[in-house]
Amino acid sequence: DDKSSFVIGNYHMPCLFGSDIACQSMIAHAVMVIRAAEKFAGNDALVLAGDWNITPDSATYEMIQSRGLSENHPQNPPQNERSPYKWNATFENRLRSAYQVANGHEPEFTNHAWTSSMSEPFTNTLDYIWISDHWDVESVLELPQRETLKDIKSYPTESEPSDHIMIGATLHRI
Repeated sequence: DDKSSFVIGNYHMPCLFGSDIACQSMIAHAVMVIRAAEKFAGNDALVLAGDWNITPDSATYEMIQSRGLSENHPQNPPQNERSPYKWNATFENRLRSAYQVANGHEPEFTNHAWTSSMSEPFTNTLDYIWISDHWDVESVLELPQRETLKDIKSYPTESEPSDHIMIGATLHRI
């Protein structure tokens, strides 16, 4: 195990939500990107970060945290009876959220966005730094609290150039 080797991946998940079918697609995407990243990383340490478009209370988040969903979960993608491959929403290694590890919880939000079709802004956590067990989290970038948004209808603003705020972590290889 070469402690100087590591793999960093970035992913931007589609934004599907609401119905079980939409969420099944999100779970399938997450499983496939995690499996591909694991295969590419081999035994090396892995960081897989990006805009995952999932909230901490979603089935996709649950699936990533627990490395799978129960077979009868309504958002677990169904088997395709014509396919020779048995689908399962699982992957090999545990991935942990750097913010969850460092703070014991996810940030209050990483996205604050409003469009004219919305009655109020969407404010929640969508961005994650997933890490393999090869890493210890030294620190994470401090993020603003929800209360700082009281006068901000939506990002981007002059001081925040995206509807997503920057996340970051300092990791130590163990």
